[in-house]
Amino acid sequence: MKRPSPYLPFLIALCIVLLAEGVIALPAVSGWMDAQVKNVLKRKQALVAQDNPRQMDVLALGSSRTHNGFAANAFEASAEKPINAFNMGLPTGDYYIYSLVLKDFVRQYGKPRLVMLDASEFLFNRNLKSGYNTLYLSTLIQQNPELAQSIWQSPFLDAEDKKEIVLSGLSGLYRYRVLLRPKTLAKMALKGLPVKSPLYDGWEPLPDKISIMSSEQRAIEAAENTARKFYQDYPAIDTQPFEALVTYCRESGIPVVMVRWPLHPTFVRTFETYPIQRDYDALLKRIATQYDVALVDLNTQAQLASDGQNFRDPSHLSESGAKTFSAILARQVFDKVSPNEWLSAQH
Repeated sequence: MKRPSPYLPFLIALCIVLLAEGVIALPAVSGWMDAQVKNVLKRKQALVAQDNPRQMDVLALGSSRTHNGFAANAFEASAEKPINAFNMGLPTGDYYIYSLVLKDFVRQYGKPRLVMLDASEFLFNRNLKSGYNTLYLSTLIQQNPELAQSIWQSPFLDAEDKKEIVLSGLSGLYRYRVLLRPKTLAKMALKGLPVKSPLYDGWEPLPDKISIMSSEQRAIEAAENTARKFYQDYPAIDTQPFEALVTYCRESGIPVVMVRWPLHPTFVRTFETYPIQRDYDALLKRIATQYDVALVDLNTQAQLASDGQNFRDPSHLSESGAKTFSAILARQVFDKVSPNEWLSAQH
């Protein structure tokens, strides 16, 4: 009797892996897994593709403060002229990721007439890392494999980051490995499909009714906890990814407005006790002057600060706060950057 090939177990395992990769690549399956890990990048890209804009007027890039705080429809309604705007904020992203997302947008739809860039202080802390960054970058590689080489050569990522990102981009099994554990799969099977939060032109509103800022004491406690988490061990400020993004915009002829998003007053008072605040204020002024970039500073916007219900937590606006803020922001942007300077541009 002929003995089975010693390579048979390997071939069987390879076939199983390839089959699993094929199943995960199915839009319904990958979409379900993305919802489980809260990958909003794919959903936002799908919304843009659905609209297929011939010309995007305003593209907002930034962290969760942008994602939850920029109500594009309220911004559009308060603009001096008819415009279209989209919220491309990515929770826990960073400036390197935003630059790649912008370049990918330009590759597919052309240059937006104006980019609004979140100037949140914690984004300059390169010690803050998140699994979401790997997820976002691997998503971009999956859609455009040519990015893998660029990401591998990036000076803004360490060797471990690069390995994780490239492997996640090339393999669905690796990308969603946290979901493929038996216990996790069992829990997901019991819970069923996750309920997706609605996105309005990329904006995901946070409900007013569960605001933790409803009392002064709770607001103080939340502000102190958040400040300790992000700023207590703040390293030297790293501006390179931010300046690289601003440089790309300038060289591409895309006007940029830096936006400091509103913070709850208790958070502002707490943050002011950290020495990094002085460095950060000076940093933004230097960059705005050096790169001739408009800076809209609504960090302590009085109209929002007067009502605690405008905030969901110390640094995120609630749904009503986002609408109020976005209307104020539109007026500020049109005041800082004349619409004649950018709305007439043909990109």
